[in-house]
Amino acid sequence: MANILDYLEWRGDISLSEDPFNAVDNLVLSWMAYVNLDEIMPNGIYNQAITIEEAIKRFFAKYNLEEKLKEASLTRTSALLFARLADCPRFGQMKIINYVNHISEELQKQFSAMTIEIDEDTRYIAFRGTDDTIVGWREDFNMGLMANVPSQLEAVEYVEQTALEGNHRLILGGHSKGGNLAVYAAFRCDKTIRDRIIQVYNNDGPGFQKEILDSPEYQAMLPRIRTIVPESSIVGMLLGHEEEYDIVKSSQKGIMQHDAGTWEVKRNNFVYLDSVSNASRFLDRSLKEWVESLDEERRQIFVDSLFAVLDAPGAK
Repeated sequence: MANILDYLEWRGDISLSEDPFNAVDNLVLSWMAYVNLDEIMPNGIYNQAITIEEAIKRFFAKYNLEEKLKEASLTRTSALLFARLADCPRFGQMKIINYVNHISEELQKQFSAMTIEIDEDTRYIAFRGTDDTIVGWREDFNMGLMANVPSQLEAVEYVEQTALEGNHRLILGGHSKGGNLAVYAAFRCDKTIRDRIIQVYNNDGPGFQKEILDSPEYQAMLPRIRTIVPESSIVGMLLGHEEEYDIVKSSQKGIMQHDAGTWEVKRNNFVYLDSVSNASRFLDRSLKEWVESLDEERRQIFVDSLFAVLDAPGAK
């Protein structure tokens, strides 16, 4: 079945003026956030622009695609997508600015984002999801314990700093934890910036604790949040959601559907389904009931114990 790589082959030569920005384009840009550009671009809020086309040239002058495809992580498929973008005029002249990649074991924070200038009026802020570092997974677990985690706070700061330049319309998006960061930053940033946000894409990212869902800021942003999940979503069902969500068909089963490279595409849209699977609903209900049965202290003990085992051999 067709996926986003096929989409690039079919429609990568069609300009945005002929076919406006859509949900599949959103997934392409949010998946691109997994590409590690540490040695390709300055790391920080510098407003130094580089086209996607030029970034691809620099990336593959330094890295070998075949070696990247051997990596057992999401960076593997993101590198393949990056390579395919080289032949796509639809995306090639979009500009990347403000690439950041911050990992702190001390703060238990894994944060990365980039901004893509879609056209002179519109910018897409893409947040990276969980990478293959242990600290990134520790922060994910902390979302069930804390009202906010360090990467969420940095996401707000990133949006506010990025929005200082110009008066662009803003689209925020990300996959997995990146989708959660996009939503959090959208309703927590300064109100003058919130008013410029036209859409927020949460691609199979977890939700929030009840106090956040009930907040007036979240409720006000709700009509602009679009959550997309696969049929057997697990990650996207975690914690609470109030928004409606679109369900897409995947060529994989179970947890492997979290890989958005398996989501099925037809022409310029996803292949949608009417409901998530019974297994997804069962896991969603079971996990929520289990988490809610533990008080905060027991949740903390569970997470500390789990990661003490992972940290013991010095693994990163």
